[in-house]
Amino acid sequence: MNPTRLPVLSLAFLVAASFVVGAVDKEKLKAELIKTDTDFSRLALEKPTHEAFLAYMAERSTNLNTGTHTREQYRAATAAGSKGGRLVWTPRYADVADSGELGYTWGTWDFTATGPDGQERKSQGCYITVWRKQADGSWKFVLDGGPALSVEAVAKLLENLKRPAG
Repeated sequence: MNPTRLPVLSLAFLVAASFVVGAVDKEKLKAELIKTDTDFSRLALEKPTHEAFLAYMAERSTNLNTGTHTREQYRAATAAGSKGGRLVWTPRYADVADSGELGYTWGTWDFTATGPDGQERKSQGCYITVWRKQADGSWKFVLDGGPALSVEAVAKLLENLKRPAG
C-alpha cells in the first residue's frame, strides 16, 4: 500500500465511522414518543389532569389551551385544580427530527364532565404535542394543545389517516 494514502484512508474511515455512530434510529424514537404520550395519558387518569401535565411539561413550555408559556404559569393557571371531568387522549402518529432531539405526536382526545345541570357533557377533538429530548434521555413537551371538533370531523380525520399521503 502506498504510505501517502494511509492518512487519507484513515481520515475517510474516521469520517464515515462518525456518521454511523451518530445515526439516529427514528423508528425507535417514534415508538418512544408514542409510549411517552400514552404513559402521559394514563397518568392523567390516575392523578388530576393538571398534575400529569406538570409531570411531562418542560420548564419552558407553551400550553395553547391555558395560554401559559412556563411550568410556573401553568401551575398558577391550574392552581384551583381540575374542574372535574375526565380527559383521555390517544396518540395516533409520531415523527422525530433527523437529529433525534425534537419530535411530535398528534392524536384524538375525549373529555367527559358533569354540567351545572347534572347532565353528562362530552367533547372531543384532536391535539398536537411537540416534545424535546432531555439530557437524561426522557421526553418533555414544549408545546401542547388542540381544538374541540365535531364527532364527524374527528371521524373524518381518523378515516384520512388510513389513506396514503400524497
